[in-house]
Amino acid sequence: MSPQNETILAHLKAGRGLTTLEAMHPPFNCCRLSERIREIEASGFPCNHDRVKVGKKTVTRYSLKKQVPKQEDFRREARP
Repeated sequence: MSPQNETILAHLKAGRGLTTLEAMHPPFNCCRLSERIREIEASGFPCNHDRVKVGKKTVTRYSLKKQVPKQEDFRREARP
């Protein structure tokens, strides 16, 4: 994973969202956030893509999806 993707992923793992407008500035310096998010998702980190209004513009805010344990994970934990 590239250093830029690692910076973005660390931001998302901290529970914060990120828009394209925010990503253009340090520490991200990213002009193609949607492509970086695609790469992060391909690495196994599913993301939410929420459309939000910022002033008069509508942009996409990316955040990590909450990982909900599968039913079978609960069954494994219950076994001795």
